[in-house]
Amino acid sequence: TDVIKITKTPMLGQILYNEDSEPIVVNLNSRKAIAEQFRAIRTNMQFLQTNASLGKGKVTLFTSSMSGEGKSFVASNLATALAIGGKKTVLLELDLRKPKISSYLNLPNKIGISNYLIGKALISDIIQPSNVDSNLSIIGSGPIPPNPSELLIQSEMEVLMTYLRANFDEILIDTPPIGLVTDAQVLSRLVDSSIYLIRQDVTYKEQVGNLDSLYRKGTLPRLNVILNGIKLGGNYGYGYGYYSDDTKKENDFTSIVKDIFKRF
Repeated sequence: TDVIKITKTPMLGQILYNEDSEPIVVNLNSRKAIAEQFRAIRTNMQFLQTNASLGKGKVTLFTSSMSGEGKSFVASNLATALAIGGKKTVLLELDLRKPKISSYLNLPNKIGISNYLIGKALISDIIQPSNVDSNLSIIGSGPIPPNPSELLIQSEMEVLMTYLRANFDEILIDTPPIGLVTDAQVLSRLVDSSIYLIRQDVTYKEQVGNLDSLYRKGTLPRLNVILNGIKLGGNYGYGYGYYSDDTKKENDFTSIVKDIFKRF
């Protein structure tokens, strides 16, 4: 309700708070509520496609207000959901200041985008399998450079995106928080749509107001919001007790009967 009051930015989906330690919660057989939410967002992403992007790979940028809002977590799991759904997908670790995706997936990150952008690696050198799904590839950040924003404005980025559009169905870009640095805005020229992460108990209302300004000005193309880390109290948790591998709960009648017998 707070988000809807503050911004007119469309909401693409909502993600429950993840209590598991595993960074990837989506897999082929998972019926957890959080996995279903990622699948729902995967479906909603179809509506972000423009006529101009028909017949070639779609590029989606992920950003947020600050660190800790779950941007890399959501991008990684949506990339996995798209790959499992049959889309040839590549995930770019373009948060060159604080990369997380390679460590999420236990992948080496000695050679990546930073090497390519300074002419020390070919495109074929930096694309690696994810070990999550055969349809998912990863391009790591590579060594952290001293000048990320200057690297991202180079023509090599256009060359890379042209290649990826021709060889992948979905291209997802994890960028730094837009509230801290300009990298996401620099990259916006190359993308079809943008997803902004807001997290319960982390994002400030003032930052949601800044998001609304970005939306109204059209700073990021086809901007949508995902509300992450939702914590629901009481017995009203979305999806609890419904999906097969959520925690099983006894029905109310059984609980009442057991409670009665405990009194004797």
